[in-house]
Amino acid sequence: GEYLQELFLMLQAATGHRSSNFTRGAESHFCVGGYLPNVAQQPASAINMLHFMFLWIPLIANILITAIMYFLKVEQANAEWDAAHNKH
Repeated sequence: GEYLQELFLMLQAATGHRSSNFTRGAESHFCVGGYLPNVAQQPASAINMLHFMFLWIPLIANILITAIMYFLKVEQANAEWDAAHNKH
């Protein structure tokens, strides 16, 4: 909660006060990448930001989640609990 609010404030600080995105919360992150509304072609920085947000962030998150799940050893803990509590 606190980190998300801090991130929102950082994004809002990077968004111009006259921008229509200033009070739009999560949508203002496009402004950080240089997104320009109402233009036919976006700058390379906006396209790179989109690639990062929708490709690299999910990929990194999935790798982290997979590593955490691999090292949790849930089935082993369940078997130990069952053995300790005389369950089959």
